[in-house]
Parts: sequence; structure tokens; C-alpha cells
Amino acid sequence: MSAISTLDNYIDDFAGTDTTSFSDADKHAAQTRWAHTITEEVIDAQGDWDFQGEMATANLVANQREYAFPTDILKIKRIDLKLDGTNWTPVHWLDESEIPNSAASESDITENFNNSNPYITLYDKSFFVWSGTITSVTGGIKIWYSEEIVGVDDSGDDISSFTADTDSSNLAEFAQMGLVYGPILDWCENRNPGLANRMNIRLYGHSAGRPANNDEVGGLIGRIRTFYSQRVPDKKVAITSSAVNFSPSCQ
Repeated sequence: MSAISTLDNYIDDFAGTDTTSFSDADKHAAQTRWAHTITEEVIDAQGDWDFQGEMATANLVANQREYAFPTDILKIKRIDLKLDGTNWTPVHWLDESEIPNSAASESDITENFNNSNPYITLYDKSFFVWSGTITSVTGGIKIWYSEEIVGVDDSGDDISSFTADTDSSNLAEFAQMGLVYGPILDWCENRNPGLANRMNIRLYGHSAGRPANNDEVGGLIGRIRTFYSQRVPDKKVAITSSAVNFSPSCQ
């Protein structure tokens, strides 16, 4: 992985800037914005290989229905609960409007739901469990998700923004050029429209920026989407015939 300082130098080389005209702090802020933008493109396009995938464990608490998501969550993948203290059970998503009976009290919930087939409702920063009675279970929640981070610091710890020259991006090496083209686009949009136009073309294959239709995205973003959608070979579907043999004949 390239250190952010290397990408800073690329920006200066492309744009003719320096630390006076485009400070490192401003570069890092722009790189952070573009890292989040490109991460969203990657996660939207990814196949079976999860970019910045993570698993978190939390405790079930007796009689507690609502639980906070990890603070760095971007996209939920799966949740399993150990409601009986022993066996893991996958949950299904549920919208409250789908519940035909009253769900206003704990007794309403336990009357209509059980621990062998639990459901959850997804909120912005938390989820609500629809099940039988909940007892305390240490490590009784497992959440698979994609992280909302931009890379790692020089100790290898996750970071949500670039602040030091020694920080590094999690993007593939070629995709990190988006952290060069994007900040240049931001910096020169009102200073050098011609260079801004060239950065748009390099990023999206279009002079006017990102097209609405993903199928029309070209440039570096298009290559990034293609790369992350194909990191794992397509699954092969094997179709087997039944044991019955057909022997057609002409009459």
C-alpha cells in the first residue's frame, strides 16, 4: 500500500501544487472524502469478496430488545443470535408494518415470536430483536458487515480519516489513483476548469462527472467497479439430470 505522502506528491506533480497552495491537511481531507466515495462504489459493485469486511461480537442482555450497531458499520451483511445460549440462529429482516398483531408490549412480542425463528428490524444505528424471551448470553450476537473506514495508520489500526503522511489506503494500488484525481478535481474546479475536466474524464470517462447509470461509468471508477466485482471467479452452477433415461424413437 502506498503511504498517503506518496499520493500527496502525485497530486503536486499532476496539479503543479505544493504544500503552500494545497496544504497536506487539505489534501488529506479531500482524500478522506474520496476514499469514502470510492468505498461506496466498491461495496456497491463487490461480489463474494467483501471489501473491508468485518465481524463483531456483542452480548445479549436479558429483556433487552434494541442493540447498537458497531460505530464503523457501513453495510450490514448478516446477524446471528444465540438466544438459547448454545445454538446460533440466523435472523430475518422484518418491517414493523408486517406484524399483523399488537407489538406494543413484551408479552405481545413473546406471544407472536419465538427463539427458534427470530427476526430483527434495522434502524439507522441499531436493530430491534423480535423473538421469544431474551436472556443474558455472553457473546450472543454476531454481526457481519462492511466497515466505514478509509485505511490504516502506521500501526495497522483502522482509521476513518487520513491525518498523517504515514497513513495508508485499503484500496488496491491502482485504485488509489482515485485519491489523486479526486482531490485535484476538488482543488482545481474553480481554479483550472480545464484540468478539472481532465480529472473528471480520468475518474469517470466523462467530462461532466459521474453518470447516473452505473453501466455508463468508465474511467478509473469503472475499472475499480469491474475489478472488485470480479475478485472471486463466478460460481459454476452444475445441473444434473434425473435417473430417468429417455429413449425417443420415430414411429
